[in-house]
Amino acid sequence: MLLFILLFISVTVAFSVSYLAIPKIIKHVAESNWLDQPDERKVHKNAIPTMGGIGIFIGFMAAVLPLLIFEINIPIAVIMLGVVVLFITGLADDRFDISAKFRLFLQLFLAFLVAASGIRIESALGLFGIYELAEPVQYILTIFLIAGFINAFNMIDGIDGLAGGIGAINALVLTVLFTLAGDFFFALSSFALFGALIAFLRFNFNPAKIFMGDTGSMLIGFILVVFSIHYLQNGTTIYTDNSTLLVVALLVFPCFDIFRTVLFRVLKGKSPMKPDKSHLHHLLLKLGAGHSMASAILYAFNLSMILCTALMLYYFGSNAALIACVILCFVLMETLAWVKFRIVSGQSKKIDKKIKSLTSENRFLKQINIK
Repeated sequence: MLLFILLFISVTVAFSVSYLAIPKIIKHVAESNWLDQPDERKVHKNAIPTMGGIGIFIGFMAAVLPLLIFEINIPIAVIMLGVVVLFITGLADDRFDISAKFRLFLQLFLAFLVAASGIRIESALGLFGIYELAEPVQYILTIFLIAGFINAFNMIDGIDGLAGGIGAINALVLTVLFTLAGDFFFALSSFALFGALIAFLRFNFNPAKIFMGDTGSMLIGFILVVFSIHYLQNGTTIYTDNSTLLVVALLVFPCFDIFRTVLFRVLKGKSPMKPDKSHLHHLLLKLGAGHSMASAILYAFNLSMILCTALMLYYFGSNAALIACVILCFVLMETLAWVKFRIVSGQSKKIDKKIKSLTSENRFLKQINIK
């Protein structure tokens, strides 16, 4: 009962602080002209206040900082350091547009600190018969996953409500998993993130009044991936079921999106680092979905990934669940590509008919003029 009271307090504090702060942030950012200006690679048409991550950050910290009085250790201290550093870095990037190389260096350094503090991918959890990993492999995988996921989550922040909604869904699932496992600090912290994101979404759903910017997306990505690794790490010791692979499902959507985007850029002979409109949410917009519909479709995909993984784990085991995740990703991609092809083909046929009609009319008019 005490845990549920603490969970209620945690989410209420985070939600309330963020909800009250964000309107003031919108006003201050707008007055300071710190706006996200539209350009050829962005989907919004008007300048929108950014730095909504400030509201998420202060809501999250307001709920989590009191918990540190009761539970603090080196891994938790490193996590909090990472949250603060990435918040400041994102704030500087939204304001001054700092170098991508510097951001990546900082992410890799923080990922190394996390791994060195003891939060690492120590086991493959029996996937394809692999269990304990060598320590150098643990560091490499952990650093690569943390830095990669931070950037992957940053890249899905492309339409109204998407990154905040995906972050909220995943934070809620982590809350449930940590609560069932009795890992109270991480349960309360995950629920605090959920509360802050729900408050932010009130102002970020289409038409958005504010964007989270790098100020929010980097720290959210960091929290989700580090919390997930912590859960995975304890999957073979503290937790008695095989629900650890569920955490993999939480990370799949952003990782899959960045993988297919980079792959398609390379196949087209473009730089994999050059921004464009090839992400899944951009594809949905091209197919005619609005911001709300596109976000809802990708929410459903994220949830279906989690539910499918849970069912496959229960009935068939971890290998089958992992394979099911991969298949779901490619089914979504191929379905969207097929729908786009049908729409483009239909539009091409209509254009061809229109051209033929105009050509026939021109010929008829010429014949009349000749006569």
